[in-house]
Amino acid sequence: MMAPAISFLKVIGALGLIIGLMALLFFLLKKMGWNRTALKQGSLIQVLDSRMLTPKKSLVAVQIGDNEVLLLGVSEQNITLLSRLEDGNLSSSDDKQENKAEKRSFSDLLDRSTRKRGMRVDQ
Repeated sequence: MMAPAISFLKVIGALGLIIGLMALLFFLLKKMGWNRTALKQGSLIQVLDSRMLTPKKSLVAVQIGDNEVLLLGVSEQNITLLSRLEDGNLSSSDDKQENKAEKRSFSDLLDRSTRKRGMRVDQ
Protein backbone atom coordinates (compact mmCIF):
# COMPACT_ATOMS: atom_id res chain seq x y z
CA MET A 1 0.00 0.00 0.00
CA MET A 2 2.81 2.41 0.74
CA ALA A 3 4.77 1.63 -2.42
CA PRO A 4 2.64 3.80 -4.77
CA ALA A 5 2.87 6.76 -2.36
CA ILE A 6 6.66 6.45 -2.09
CA SER A 7 7.14 6.23 -5.86
CA PHE A 8 4.85 9.25 -6.31
CA LEU A 9 6.96 11.23 -3.82
CA LYS A 10 10.15 10.23 -5.66
CA VAL A 11 8.72 11.50 -8.97
CA ILE A 12 7.58 14.78 -7.39
CA GLY A 13 10.98 15.21 -5.71
CA ALA A 14 12.87 14.59 -8.97
CA LEU A 15 10.61 17.03 -10.82
CA GLY A 16 11.12 19.67 -8.12
CA LEU A 17 14.89 19.19 -8.33
CA ILE A 18 14.89 19.64 -12.13
CA ILE A 19 12.71 22.75 -11.95
CA GLY A 20 14.94 24.17 -9.21
CA LEU A 21 18.08 23.60 -11.30
CA MET A 22 16.44 25.26 -14.30
CA ALA A 23 15.45 28.29 -12.18
CA LEU A 24 19.01 28.54 -10.81
CA LEU A 25 20.49 28.37 -14.31
CA PHE A 26 18.07 31.05 -15.54
CA PHE A 27 18.96 33.32 -12.60
CA LEU A 28 22.71 32.90 -13.18
CA LEU A 29 22.45 33.58 -16.92
CA LYS A 30 20.34 36.67 -16.27
CA LYS A 31 22.80 37.90 -13.62
CA MET A 32 25.75 37.50 -16.06
CA GLY A 33 23.94 39.48 -18.76
CA TRP A 34 23.09 36.66 -21.14
CA ASN A 35 19.79 38.01 -22.37
CA ARG A 36 18.38 38.19 -25.88
CA THR A 37 19.91 41.58 -26.66
CA ALA A 38 23.37 40.45 -25.55
CA LEU A 39 23.22 37.47 -27.89
CA LYS A 40 21.99 39.55 -30.84
CA GLN A 41 24.54 39.72 -33.67
CA GLY A 42 25.16 42.76 -35.89
CA SER A 43 24.68 45.40 -33.23
CA LEU A 44 25.66 49.03 -33.91
CA ILE A 45 27.29 49.34 -30.49
CA GLN A 46 30.49 47.41 -29.81
CA VAL A 47 32.77 47.49 -26.75
CA LEU A 48 36.32 47.74 -28.10
CA ASP A 49 38.19 47.48 -24.82
CA SER A 50 37.98 48.31 -21.13
CA ARG A 51 40.51 48.96 -18.42
CA MET A 52 39.84 48.76 -14.68
CA LEU A 53 41.18 51.76 -12.73
CA THR A 54 39.95 50.75 -9.29
CA PRO A 55 37.71 47.85 -8.25
CA LYS A 56 34.55 49.83 -9.11
CA LYS A 57 35.80 52.32 -11.73
CA SER A 58 36.92 51.71 -15.30
CA LEU A 59 37.55 53.29 -18.69
CA VAL A 60 35.65 51.82 -21.64
CA ALA A 61 36.12 52.43 -25.36
CA VAL A 62 32.84 51.92 -27.24
CA GLN A 63 32.41 52.04 -31.01
CA ILE A 64 29.12 53.44 -32.32
CA GLY A 65 28.47 52.54 -35.94
CA ASP A 66 31.49 52.59 -38.24
CA ASN A 67 33.16 55.90 -37.50
CA GLU A 68 32.64 57.07 -33.92
CA VAL A 69 34.39 55.88 -30.76
CA LEU A 70 33.40 57.05 -27.28
CA LEU A 71 35.76 56.94 -24.31
CA LEU A 72 33.59 56.48 -21.22
CA GLY A 73 34.37 56.65 -17.53
CA VAL A 74 32.26 54.04 -15.73
CA SER A 75 31.69 53.95 -11.98
CA GLU A 76 29.17 52.27 -9.73
CA GLN A 77 26.77 55.25 -9.83
CA ASN A 78 27.22 56.80 -13.29
CA ILE A 79 28.75 56.78 -16.75
CA THR A 80 30.62 59.88 -17.97
CA LEU A 81 31.55 60.73 -21.54
CA LEU A 82 35.27 61.57 -21.42
CA SER A 83 35.96 61.96 -25.11
CA ARG A 84 34.27 61.55 -28.49
CA LEU A 85 36.67 60.37 -31.17
CA GLU A 86 35.97 60.34 -34.88
CA ASP A 87 37.52 57.50 -36.89
CA GLY A 88 39.81 59.92 -38.75
CA ASN A 89 41.37 61.01 -35.45
CA LEU A 90 42.11 57.45 -34.38
CA SER A 91 44.49 56.37 -37.10
CA SER A 92 47.29 57.98 -39.05
CA SER A 93 47.41 57.93 -42.85
CA ASP A 94 49.74 54.88 -42.68
CA ASP A 95 47.19 53.03 -40.54
CA LYS A 96 44.39 53.78 -43.00
CA GLN A 97 46.29 52.09 -45.79
CA GLU A 98 46.72 48.94 -43.72
CA ASN A 99 43.94 46.55 -42.91
CA LYS A 100 41.05 48.63 -41.55
CA ALA A 101 39.54 45.61 -39.82
CA GLU A 102 42.51 45.46 -37.43
CA LYS A 103 41.39 46.37 -33.90
CA ARG A 104 42.80 49.42 -32.17
CA SER A 105 44.34 48.90 -28.76
CA PHE A 106 42.90 50.59 -25.71
CA SER A 107 46.25 52.21 -24.95
CA ASP A 108 46.28 53.86 -28.39
CA LEU A 109 42.74 55.17 -27.91
CA LEU A 110 43.58 56.55 -24.48
CA ASP A 111 46.81 58.18 -25.70
CA ARG A 112 45.08 59.86 -28.64
CA SER A 113 42.20 61.01 -26.48
CA THR A 114 44.47 62.58 -23.88
CA ARG A 115 46.61 64.25 -26.57
CA LYS A 116 43.46 65.68 -28.14
CA ARG A 117 42.43 67.21 -24.81
CA GLY A 118 45.96 68.38 -23.94
CA MET A 119 46.38 65.98 -21.02
CA ARG A 120 49.39 63.80 -20.34
CA VAL A 121 49.25 60.31 -18.88
CA ASP A 122 52.50 58.85 -17.54
CA GLN A 123 52.88 55.10 -17.36
